[in-house]
Amino acid sequence: MDKPPRGWLRHPAMLGLTSGFLVGTLSWVGLIIALGPSVTMTSEDGQLVERPNPIAGVLIFAPVVAVPWAIVGMIVGTVSNFTRGYRVPVLAALGTIVGLVYSLHTNPFDGWLALEMPKDCLLGTMVGMGIGVVCAIVQTLVASSRKGTPPQLS
Repeated sequence: MDKPPRGWLRHPAMLGLTSGFLVGTLSWVGLIIALGPSVTMTSEDGQLVERPNPIAGVLIFAPVVAVPWAIVGMIVGTVSNFTRGYRVPVLAALGTIVGLVYSLHTNPFDGWLALEMPKDCLLGTMVGMGIGVVCAIVQTLVASSRKGTPPQLS
């Protein structure tokens, strides 16, 4: 009873879910704006006709596209709740940035980037989270060996 009650949004899993959803939404909006308006070729009366695709028509899918980001954010938040500290979320964020840089460096700036960039960023996030967990375990084992107590993740 020493700890004050925490709000549901302050729980690391919910905070990760919310921040992952926001990052996913903003990344989709930024990518669609960067790619710019496009056209669709359709056939009318036997002739090819160009129809513009407005950016706003594609932006409405941002909440749907953000769902995988939200799930990964929730996983990172849940894992960071067990390891305590900021190393897991910070390394996961660095992994996301590394995935973004890798994706922009290795892929052409076209429509495929909308599929490749989230894949690379989410993979980088999971790798960064894994490195953070390994660092937390090593730090806990080193600290417990110095004290002579059994290891506990804290």
